[in-house]
Amino acid sequence: MLYKNIEDLVGKNSTFYSYLFISFLEVFDFYNSYKRYKILL
Repeated sequence: MLYKNIEDLVGKNSTFYSYLFISFLEVFDFYNSYKRYKILL
């Protein structure tokens, strides 16, 4: 039941969720780069 509701939500807000996911990936990538940069220093 919960899964179906989530599926409906994702269907309605698919662009919003994909934007959120891409933003999360960008932040994660930035964080990894930042960690690497600090290690190099």
